[in-house]
Amino acid sequence: MEAGTVKKIAIAILIPLLLIFLVAVGAAIWYFVIYEPPERVMEKALVAARSRDEERFKEYFSKASVRALEGSWTGESYGRSGSWGAMMAGIMEPSGAPPTIVETELTEEGDRAKVKLRLRDQRRTVYFINEDGDWRFDVLSGVNVGVSEEARAAKKVEIDPEKAKKEEKFSEEPKKRGWWKKD
Repeated sequence: MEAGTVKKIAIAILIPLLLIFLVAVGAAIWYFVIYEPPERVMEKALVAARSRDEERFKEYFSKASVRALEGSWTGESYGRSGSWGAMMAGIMEPSGAPPTIVETELTEEGDRAKVKLRLRDQRRTVYFINEDGDWRFDVLSGVNVGVSEEARAAKKVEIDPEKAKKEEKFSEEPKKRGWWKKD
């Protein structure tokens, strides 16, 4: 084999290997330095809470959550139980230690997450939403889930099977009469 041929083969092998290496380094930098999964956002929020840094703590909430929280902290409750300070104190153990993160679940779409933790000897779930590429606390999801669970618990009344059949028949009637048609 000629020296020129060996050189061409070496270059043909080294260039793809170098590209693969650069992509791997870039992915590692993105994942370990730039990307913040929900657990890391939770940990950073806990650091802000421990240092009582309200502005930094507030940055970890979605825009809609900030509006909803600050809109609800009015009147007599503001300053007592409804404030950023109260929220920061509420996510810490009485000893000042952070809660223990137990598990993280992402939705299939990848735009929402749940971080389950143990706080004050109880399991809690913190909801996240991916907002503009960053994970942020989503208190509205937690409120909606809580309302749904309360509604389910309140509906422990047995459903009358006869009434259910009538309602089902009634819901079918518009389709039969043509009041509602598929596009």
